[in-house]
Amino acid sequence: MKEGKSQKTVSSRRETYQSELECPNCKAVCMVTWEEHENPVYARAGFGRRLVSLPESFRKAPDDNAIICAACDLEISRWA
Repeated sequence: MKEGKSQKTVSSRRETYQSELECPNCKAVCMVTWEEHENPVYARAGFGRRLVSLPESFRKAPDDNAIICAACDLEISRWA
């Protein structure tokens, strides 16, 4: 960067939140914690979401962005 030019600071925003999920089959309920972030450098892509915590009664699919009820083996949620 040339001297005399101002450097613009680019920062990302992160937000952590919880959501309640319910298995439609066995009615088991869990609280899931998500982290969502917006990176202004990649603004066209929008928000990125990451699963932070999930109770043992549910699991994340190993090769997919899906949450599965451990008791029923039923997919109850999917995210991008």
